[in-house]
Amino acid sequence: MKLNEREKVDYVNLLTRIKKAQREVLGGKHVYYFYNEDTSHQFHTWMVPRYEWMYEFGRSVESVRPVLLHARKSLNDVENLNGWNQGIKKRTEPLIS
Repeated sequence: MKLNEREKVDYVNLLTRIKKAQREVLGGKHVYYFYNEDTSHQFHTWMVPRYEWMYEFGRSVESVRPVLLHARKSLNDVENLNGWNQGIKKRTEPLIS
């Protein structure tokens, strides 16, 4: 999928707004961005905020995979899911207004 120049600018501006909302609502100072283009008609962007507990796995980009695996194995419960759902709701409100 190819974005035209206007779409590229809009996309970067949207990512910037999401990052700002993440920081305001969820905290975290640093965010890792991953962009993946698997086919010619789609792409994916992951924004992974870094929290203090994640640093026990390291501080480099290579620590993201172990962090995500740990979160899936150890933090995948109803309480955390409800917390994330509330965070998502709060995070999207600044983007809409």
